[in-house]
Amino acid sequence: MNFFEKLFPENFRFFSEVVRNSSSSRAYIFWGPDGIGKLSFAKFFARSFLCGTMPPCGFCSQCVFEEHPDILVVSRKEGDERLKAEYIREAIRFARFQPYSFFKFIIFSEAHLMTQQSFSALLKAIEEPKQYVTYILVTSKIDFIPPTILSRCIRVRFFPKDFNTFVMEKLKGKFQNENFVSLVQKIAFANPSIIDMIDSEEEFSKIWEMIESAVAEKPEFKSNFVNLVEYYIDQDREKARKFLDVFEVFLLSNAEKFKSSSIIFWEKLKKARIMLDTYFMNPKFVLASIIF
Repeated sequence: MNFFEKLFPENFRFFSEVVRNSSSSRAYIFWGPDGIGKLSFAKFFARSFLCGTMPPCGFCSQCVFEEHPDILVVSRKEGDERLKAEYIREAIRFARFQPYSFFKFIIFSEAHLMTQQSFSALLKAIEEPKQYVTYILVTSKIDFIPPTILSRCIRVRFFPKDFNTFVMEKLKGKFQNENFVSLVQKIAFANPSIIDMIDSEEEFSKIWEMIESAVAEKPEFKSNFVNLVEYYIDQDREKARKFLDVFEVFLLSNAEKFKSSSIIFWEKLKKARIMLDTYFMNPKFVLASIIF
């Protein structure tokens, strides 16, 4: 049984029929929690459609491409907070050209991060579609998608058949240490994409120690946090972003425990992201601002 068939049996059956009939709708919205494989399924469906079988056969003329020329994934570039209108216009230009094969797929990752201009440009494209193009919007926040877009898309909800088992299998597939798996598990249920962010047990242990120091009320923990930032983060913006991502999920999974403090931290994290990626401030200064 294919991985996606096991994880999303109803969605797999639905799109198998779409592939079998060679008749895709002009626009879909794939929505559900972060980190469960919506974007991967979108690419899997696109490759299956072009191949003609689901899952793809792996050896036909459409399967030989590592990156198929008729599949475009639109995502944020490094340092961007939103999916800018220029990215959407580039995708629309891509749609105007005849496909290399017989069909094209344009997939928007984190579609809820489009700007108003982006949504307007996309709406026009969906209203005047090319017959050989399917648009797929992938999002974890469907409420952020304008009704004018939603009304023109087929909504496909993604949620694993057994969410707890999915998270645990994903954890155990990447990490061997049971104690470490239990540690990550505390926040992975709030956002499974955290599992993909962490490259090693040592990395997560450092981030976890920083989080524990940040939320502790005693002054000595603040000092420890600053020392950890100095030692582990230094000038590394990517590490700083990763810490902010994990800390945000930690707050989400512990909102009841920290109550109003969670809101205060969320506001500080929001400002920290702006300082880091908009004003390009020193990562050490940015993270220190969270606890002072």
